[in-house]
Formats: sequence, structure tokens, C-alpha cells
Amino acid sequence: MLLTRAAIAVLAVLLAAASIAAVVAVQQRQLALEQRDIATSRQLAAQADLQAATDLRAAMSLSLAAVAVRDTHEARASLARRLQQSRSVDRFLTGGGSAVRSAVFRPNGTTLLTGAAGDRLSLWDTAAGSTGSVPIGEAGWSQPSLSPDGRLLAAVEGEILAPRCIEWVWLVWPRRGGLTGVRSFR
Repeated sequence: MLLTRAAIAVLAVLLAAASIAAVVAVQQRQLALEQRDIATSRQLAAQADLQAATDLRAAMSLSLAAVAVRDTHEARASLARRLQQSRSVDRFLTGGGSAVRSAVFRPNGTTLLTGAAGDRLSLWDTAAGSTGSVPIGEAGWSQPSLSPDGRLLAAVEGEILAPRCIEWVWLVWPRRGGLTGVRSFR
């Protein structure tokens, strides 16, 4: 009986040690995978920088791949440098500081509507690079759209998972000197 209890105690200790070792192994594997992705992203960004002088298209692809593997500072910087070198990019629209979630052009191509995190819609004058912003609500918004004539903007506040989940519909229209007309409907 004493021998059985001792054997059970030893097996319990061995099981606990094996469980702890398994958890540590999983954590180490995750860390190794993250480090691999960071190293791969940085390597792709460095290759893009080397390739840029001879083949900008390949360098752009490498920069995009670097960001896709892991969004590192080096990958973003490489992508920004490729975009600055590109003859296809006319200008950068900067401001707001939030990640852009969606973008829609007006039919005439002179205005770009962007939606960013932080519940902000911005209309950009693409020729001048200037913006006018309208904060809309406190929940996340989605599905921005422009009317065919480009004069009316609509966005939905809340997630659209089913027709009954719509909380608000916001309509925003431009007025001379900026975006001032805002109306909401439940």
C-alpha cells in the first residue's frame, strides 16, 4: 500500500513536470515563430532596398511581402521608400493619425472619402491634398458610400451583421467651405 502511494506521488510529480515542460515548449515555439517572422520581414525589406535601383516593381513586391510577413518598422520604411520612388504615386495624403479602414472616390475623381479608426470620416481634395473631417458617433462605423453625383455621403454606425443590427445611418453632405451638414436616422 505504501509503495502504491509512493508510486502515485512520483507519477503525479512527473505529470506536473511534463505539463510545465509542455507549456514552456509551446511558449518557446511561439516566440521562435515570432522571431522568425521578424527576421524574414527585415530580410525582405533589405532585399527590396537592394533591388530598388534595378527593378522597382520587384522591390515594391518585396516591400509588400515584408509588411505581409510581419509589420515591422523596417518593412514599413522600405514600402514608404518604394512608394516615394514610384512614378505612379502622385502624392501622399497625410493627417488624422488613425489607420484608414476604407476609401471611396467621388465619381469625378477630385475627392476621396476615407474612413479611419476613431470614428472619423474625411473628405480629401485630391488635387490640393487638403482635408475636412467630420466625427460621427461613438461606435465604429462601416459601409461608407457616395451617391452617384458625389454630393451625398452615407455611413452606418455599428456593425452590419444582419439587417436588424444597424444602429444609425449618418448622412453627410458638403457645403461651401467644408463639411457641415450632418443628419442621423435610427
